[in-house]
Amino acid sequence: MGKNSKYNYRLVIKDQKGETVLGLDRKPKNLDFYIHSYIDSFKIGGANEHISLDIGFIPVPDSAKLIDQRINQVVDEWFAPMFMVI
Repeated sequence: MGKNSKYNYRLVIKDQKGETVLGLDRKPKNLDFYIHSYIDSFKIGGANEHISLDIGFIPVPDSAKLIDQRINQVVDEWFAPMFMVI
């Protein structure tokens, strides 16, 4: 059978508005650092600044799951702390 996805990993990020799914070629070394970089991209001057300005807030994830597409298993998880300074 052929390959059904061009990405090896799928990152599912849950926030206040729903889910965001990203395809990744390789596994991030540190999921916590990756998520904080994702949040920083929504700040002023970040790559996704236009999104946070459009919706009126920075979408801070509640949780994230990194799934290996080849075996369809969760290989890493991240949960937001109770209090987090952005």
